[in-house]
Amino acid sequence: MTQKELLRSIGSLLEYHQVCGIDQYPMHPGLSGFLSSENTGETESLRAPDHQSTIADTQMTSPARSQDQPEGLLDELTERIQSCSVCSLHQSRQISTPGAGSNTVRILIVGDWLTHRPSVQLSGLELFGREEDAMVRRMIEAMGLSESEVFVTNVIKCSIPETCQPTDQHIATCSTHLFDQIQLLQPEIICAMGIIATRLFTGSNLPLSQQRGTFLEYTDPTDKKYNLMATFHPVFLLKNPEMKKAVWDDLQMIVKKLQR
Repeated sequence: MTQKELLRSIGSLLEYHQVCGIDQYPMHPGLSGFLSSENTGETESLRAPDHQSTIADTQMTSPARSQDQPEGLLDELTERIQSCSVCSLHQSRQISTPGAGSNTVRILIVGDWLTHRPSVQLSGLELFGREEDAMVRRMIEAMGLSESEVFVTNVIKCSIPETCQPTDQHIATCSTHLFDQIQLLQPEIICAMGIIATRLFTGSNLPLSQQRGTFLEYTDPTDKKYNLMATFHPVFLLKNPEMKKAVWDDLQMIVKKLQR
């Protein structure tokens, strides 16, 4: 990884921490040395795009689901996602991530996007990442659910190079596929993992730490209301394992809601 790519990755991580409500870091010799080193990179590259305005104003338009729609419509939507070339992200994707699960689910889990390294070939089965997907499977099992009761997908359906930061327009464009999936699946509960998915559904600029821990509400274009639980993304949990307890609390609330 070049120095410029490293700076971009650090900038993206700092932005993610900020929106999650993390504004302080413990000082240690390694961090002190990094902060005191001469900055030879382009400071402009550390500025990540602001997702707030476009996400809050996105018009979520997709056709309403009728009761006699065949099950094959989800397969047709998956094929459209896999061949989509509407925005520029398709030019660098290794794989698409339309999602995994059956067409009769209770919970829809939504992340942000799958990142990849140009030098590493993806298998085609990843959704959040190899370790992250394993964590999600453990979560589903711990909740007492079968994988057939859960559909897992992303806001952006193309894998993204790790040095790339999708724009508001990318999110607004690709999220139309997600809204179509919701109207086809009609889950009992939507679990938004990460600030990108959470803001897309709520339109709120609040940090994720202030939106998780309670049920929110998402209303689709047909005025159908869905129970929404926001929580941290597995990528964040791998770097901050002390937050797993908070996520488990969120998942327990989902289990209790399903039981009722």
